[in-house]
This record gives sequence, structure tokens and C-alpha cells, in this order.
Amino acid sequence: MKRWVFSLAILMLTSFACKKGARQGAEGSHASSAPVAVVFEQEIIGPFLGTHLNQPFGLCRDSSHHIFVVDAGNERILSLDTLLEPSTKPTSQGLKLLGATFVSSDPFGNLFVTDEGQARIIVLDKDLLYVREIELRDDSTEARLGTPSGTVVIGDEVWIADRENHRIYLHEQSMPLLELIESYLEGSEGVQSPERILPDGRGGVLVCDAGNARVALFDSQGNLEEEYKKLGLDYPMSAVWEANRLWVLDGNSGRIAVVDRSGKILARFGPKIPGDRRRLQAPSDILFLGDGRFLISDSGNNRLVLIRAFDS
Repeated sequence: MKRWVFSLAILMLTSFACKKGARQGAEGSHASSAPVAVVFEQEIIGPFLGTHLNQPFGLCRDSSHHIFVVDAGNERILSLDTLLEPSTKPTSQGLKLLGATFVSSDPFGNLFVTDEGQARIIVLDKDLLYVREIELRDDSTEARLGTPSGTVVIGDEVWIADRENHRIYLHEQSMPLLELIESYLEGSEGVQSPERILPDGRGGVLVCDAGNARVALFDSQGNLEEEYKKLGLDYPMSAVWEANRLWVLDGNSGRIAVVDRSGKILARFGPKIPGDRRRLQAPSDILFLGDGRFLISDSGNNRLVLIRAFDS
């Protein structure tokens, strides 16, 4: 059985100074620019199928609301239901994951798992069965990308972040490696150590440009359109939209910044979430579950952390 830790502690946070000049607009009727408060609800460590979590990393959710966790230290992918209980067997059999990090999904429920240690993106179906892989190096020709990190699927294209070469690549189905190497987005030349990338919700893509301590917004053609800076974060590792608010996770400090689409800072908190007995340590990903709940992959503490947010 899992070990659940509950808390009733609530921290009311006030808003901070706003950043002007960012893109205007609203997404959804429930968007809010109010200051944000958070409460720690529980930590999740397992065991899952007989084994406790070990350096959990990437998180994603498919259209059926299944939650997928890259359990990097155990070299497996876990599928959890809405109650955060395991719903299928892990994919450790036969895949030999070496340094798996982020995971994303496409509209058909396929998963794209970044396997950094073997310089590839593994594609799995919704049942966690192997479909294909995108090779990012060819030892026979010495052709290679750098170190892959985040991915996102937009239409028939897979955007791939390269942390080592500081670029974003655009992969089309059946594209040869040499052609992929030449397909980097010119607008991404200014990024440094990109990590998580995610849809903007308006046809664009958000890139956690960690080395530049910002989140950059690119349009569907790969042109830099906007950026969120002055977040008070050292290394923006991951981000997620909650209606019209962007939650940005710092992989170094364990802090979280919340901004609206105009760039206004609504809250900063962490690394210790109110009511939690431990500080976030080297967190890697954050996922919005709905109803104000967020799941954080707290890699350094070998656990998942569930928090709830609401307007203060």
C-alpha cells in the first residue's frame, strides 16, 4: 500500500510585481489573475508493483486521464489511474531504458519517452507496448543530435529539445537522421539548455529555456513570439498551464512561480510546500490534474507530491 501523508496547513500568498509587455489574452472562462494559495495534500512513494519509486522524473496524462510516470531509477514507465493507483504493468521488460527523463503524449494516446542514455525517443501505445523509436544518433556515420530532453507532438510533427546543442528540432514521420539534424528551428538558436516543452494551447509551443531562466513561446513555424522572464527562478525545468495561469517549476531550487498570460507574477512558493514535512529536492516535472490539483515529480526525494491550489 502507498503511504499517504495529509495536511490541513494552508499558506495564503500575495501577488508580486508584474512584468509588462507580454502577450495579452485569455483562455477559458475560468481564467483568473488572483493571487494563489496552495496546500500540501499527500506524498506518494509506492510501492508500485512491489517496488518503491526511485528518482521519478517525467509526467504526462492522456485523453483517458491515465497518468504516466517515468520511474527513472527503476528503468520503467508506470501507468496510474485517477486515484494514483497502478493500472497496468510497467514497461521495464525488454526496453532497457537508460536515463529516461520526460514523457509526452499525442492525441491518439501514444507516449513519447525520452531515453537520454541511448539518444532516442521511444514511442509506446496507450497500453505501454513498443511501437517504434526515433534514433538520434548513428554510430556508423557518427551523425548525432546532442542530449534529448523534452518533446511535444503538434499535428504530425514531434518537437525535440536538445539540451546539449541548445536547439529545438522538428521531426516528421520517417525522417532520416541526417535530415532531422538539419531541421532545427532557426528561431530556437538563442535557447540554452532547453528542458520541458509543451503546447501553448493556441497552436504554439512553450519551451522551458532553463539556461536563460525563462519560458519562451514559439509560434507553429518556430518563430520566437514571446517570453516569460524575471520569474525569480534559477533553472525553469518544467511548466504547465492551469486555465490561464502558467505554473513554472525550478529544477534547482525547488521553487514554483505562477504567472498569468500577461506575465504578471501571481505567486512564488517553495521549496517547502506548506504542510509538507520535506522540501522539494531537484524536482523534475509538474502536471495539472484538474480541480486545482497538481502532481510534482520530486526526484531528489524519490516521491510524487500532490498539492492543491486555489485563489486567495
